Amino acid sequence: MSQKILFLDIDGCLNGHEYDAKAESSWIKPECVIHLNRVLTSTGCNIVISSAWRYMILNGACTLRGFEYLLRTHRVHCKDLLVGTLDFDEIQDESGRANLIKKWVEEHKPIRWAVLDDLLLPVNNFVRTAGDIGLTERNADDLIALL
Repeated sequence: MSQKILFLDIDGCLNGHEYDAKAESSWIKPECVIHLNRVLTSTGCNIVISSAWRYMILNGACTLRGFEYLLRTHRVHCKDLLVGTLDFDEIQDESGRANLIKKWVEEHKPIRWAVLDDLLLPVNNFVRTAGDIGLTERNADDLIALL
């Protein structure tokens, strides 16, 4: 059986782009985490970070294991987070992110995979969230069907 991978965006998927000026960040919504955990539990997939949040790893502010721990402190049931679409070179628009995902998939075949993002990405196996809401039960059902 091939490995199952979820390419995960954070902003607009685990949060609704709300910004706390004092914390200088957005917060992860517990209801979105509940839906993500259902996907993780139901499919046994691993997470590859495709989010711009990966720059915390690239810039040295956080290690991959530290990022994994950060997600777990928000009750995300992940372990062994995979090194993801971690290139600096790609433009961070829809086509740039899609190209990084396609490259990762090609380099790691055979895999079953799905992409969760609030941007409209030109890729297969894609589930789009409403950026102001984040991951919903319906989105989770769609991801489970793909994986």
